[in-house]
Amino acid sequence: MEVGLVQINMEPTWSASALADGPRYALLPYSVALLQAHAERHARGRHAFRVPVYGRQPVDEAVAALDGCDLVGFSLYVWNERISLEIARRLKERSPATRLVFGGPQVPDRAEEWLRANPFVDLACHGEGERTFTAILDGAEPQGVSWLEGGGFRHTPRAPRLDDYEELASPYLDGTFEPLLAAHPELSWIAMWETNRGCPFSCTFCDWGSATQSKVHRFGLERLQREIEWFAGKRVEIVYCADGNFGILARDVEIAEAIAASKRATGFPSYFYVNSTKNATERLYTIQKILAEQLGTNGVTMALQSVDEATLELVKRKNISLAHFEELQRRFTHDRVYTNTDVIIGLPGESYDSFAGGVSHIVASGQHNEIQFRNCYVLPNAELADPAYRAEHGLETVSQEIREAHVEIERVDEVPELIDVVVGTRTMPRADWVRAKVFAWLADALYFDRLLQLPFLLLGSEAGVPLRRLVELFAESDGPVTAPLVAELRAKAESIQQGGLEWFEGDGAGGILWPADQWFLLSLVRDGSLDAFYDEAADLLRVFDEHELVVNDALELNRALFNAPTEGGEVEVTCWHTVWERYLAVIYDRDQPLESRLTRYTVDGDAYARRTLTDWYQHIVWCDWNDKRGYFRPLQ
Repeated sequence: MEVGLVQINMEPTWSASALADGPRYALLPYSVALLQAHAERHARGRHAFRVPVYGRQPVDEAVAALDGCDLVGFSLYVWNERISLEIARRLKERSPATRLVFGGPQVPDRAEEWLRANPFVDLACHGEGERTFTAILDGAEPQGVSWLEGGGFRHTPRAPRLDDYEELASPYLDGTFEPLLAAHPELSWIAMWETNRGCPFSCTFCDWGSATQSKVHRFGLERLQREIEWFAGKRVEIVYCADGNFGILARDVEIAEAIAASKRATGFPSYFYVNSTKNATERLYTIQKILAEQLGTNGVTMALQSVDEATLELVKRKNISLAHFEELQRRFTHDRVYTNTDVIIGLPGESYDSFAGGVSHIVASGQHNEIQFRNCYVLPNAELADPAYRAEHGLETVSQEIREAHVEIERVDEVPELIDVVVGTRTMPRADWVRAKVFAWLADALYFDRLLQLPFLLLGSEAGVPLRRLVELFAESDGPVTAPLVAELRAKAESIQQGGLEWFEGDGAGGILWPADQWFLLSLVRDGSLDAFYDEAADLLRVFDEHELVVNDALELNRALFNAPTEGGEVEVTCWHTVWERYLAVIYDRDQPLESRLTRYTVDGDAYARRTLTDWYQHIVWCDWNDKRGYFRPLQ
């Protein structure tokens, strides 16, 4: 048979950005390569596989590349569902005899409605795809497939999961990717990598545990070592580990050490990104120390999603320890390992009060780098999508176009992708969802983007003022600078509830799409209102009059440190307290109290002399991807 394969991956934002300068990156189509590798090892016939369709391109070009195939297999996920279906529809019109087979997490387990909406799909596959796809090529009756026949819906029982991964060929080691690499020498490739499959958790918002039926199976260490050598030999800079919980197995320390050894010996891979395990505190700490010290990472992501006990119970995340998070946060903070924390807006059971209070709790536990605030999405095979579950928790959803931040406003896909976003629940009605969204954006801009982190942090450490109270002061402000910006944030949240884009269209700000917190910062700088904003902040924070001198010191130093365009030159700030020393002590978990004594600080402005506004746009993008501490200037 002549076989085509389609796995359309999103181009990495930092490769697609109007501000990016350097090589263009693309993800290797690992999922369909596994299907090909397994078929070439185990299928009864010998089949001719074309170079896979791997990236977004005009639909007609993809159709032309697949024309004449006897069978085409599509790997479906949320970022490629609609374009894949459109390619399939046009291909079937052009070549009715071509058999179209769909698999992947976006194919619903309850597939009848989906198949009737897409009658050009011949087979929908469920679960692990390697054996199923090979059986289809062999003309056997595969397990775990659905189809329409004679107006009726048919399906076969899902196959048991693989328990011996020696059966699976490695597309890295058996030459599967060689034609693709040869066809595109201009690209720098990003590799997806599995060391195991499975997830022992069953979070209702996630389709990972349900897809793998919980038990974790592992690939052999010899195979993994040879794949690491392949990455180095092919000069693959970036490897994303697709394990659900890297660090869950004792051997994961050995794997991290092997990746680090390859980096030391060959320079590749340069970056290794993982989804960390939830509860193995000591092992995760060891692994992340290795990665932080020897490889480029995005820091340690600790995925809390919520700290509300009732919410964790409802989303079946109760067995993930908050004490584990707090212990790791303390240790990583002390060792200066960058961390970030995932929190989801709109989970069942979460209210505005529990959400805002939870953010305060996370900050009080030592998270001063970054909280990644994420929408609650409904994926078709997650429990959250079950009609009874949705009704029980009053989930209100809207379809939102998927667009990446920091790409050109004018860059619009021929077939835009959509995702279902929760915009209201029984415990967080639509108005409260808007409040929560605005709260998250302001917390990001004011605290994690360092716009007001010094005074906020000192009020927390010295006066016990929770972050929630401080953020809400600004959310409710009627000041001439802050109030209009907050009103625009609120309008943006309400537009999302109607299906609007997640991002701000940055007119006059580089012509690209901006996250709301960065749009807030850019507006202050672009409009020349940064100084007026700090004056307004001083007025708002006067309610803490007993700490007035400390707040004033922190505000003045924060203004000097915030990394906006400057004419250069050193800036001297005189404070009545050791605010910077105390700030660092809190950030890095040191025992050093705030002292009341005259202290002079020199802020180095020369490093940023004559920066244009456009330069600052680029700076703010790259700081956000690497380390938000880059928003601060050097302090001598």
